[in-house]
Amino acid sequence: MNRLKKYFFISILVLINSCNESKDNIMPFYNGGFVKAEGTYKVPKYNLKLVETKSGLLFGISDKKNKLLYQSDIFKAFSQHAFWSLYIDEDFNVWVYNSDYQETVVLFFDEQKMKFSTKDYCKDKLNLPKEFKKSLNDRLVCQ
Repeated sequence: MNRLKKYFFISILVLINSCNESKDNIMPFYNGGFVKAEGTYKVPKYNLKLVETKSGLLFGISDKKNKLLYQSDIFKAFSQHAFWSLYIDEDFNVWVYNSDYQETVVLFFDEQKMKFSTKDYCKDKLNLPKEFKKSLNDRLVCQ
C-alpha cells in the first residue's frame, strides 16, 4: 500500500508540473493591430505566433490546422534591444519593420490560395496603415 501511495504522489507531481510548463500566451479572436508580446494570436483567417529564441524574436504564421504558411527569417530575428514592429491591418496583411536590418516588408494574405506574398513597402512605395506609420515615426528610412 505504501508503494501505491508513492506512485500516486509522483503521478500527481508530474501532472501538476506538465500543466505549468505551457507558456504559450493565446490571444483569442485577435482582430488586428500591433503584435507586441510573445504568444499565439488567433486571427480570424490564420494564427500568428511570436516566440523568443536564442537569436531573438521570430514569428510564424499557420492556418487553423497549424500548417505553416510563413516563417520569418531566422537570420533576421527581432532583437529585444532594437526597434521592431509587427502590425496586422484590417485585411489581415502583416506589416513588418525591423530596425536591425532595415527590413520593410508587408505580407499580403491571399485567402483563396491560403498563401502570403511579400513586398518591400519602401521600394514599392506602398501606403502604410496610419497606426503603423505613426508608430514608426522618424525611424523609417524610405519616407
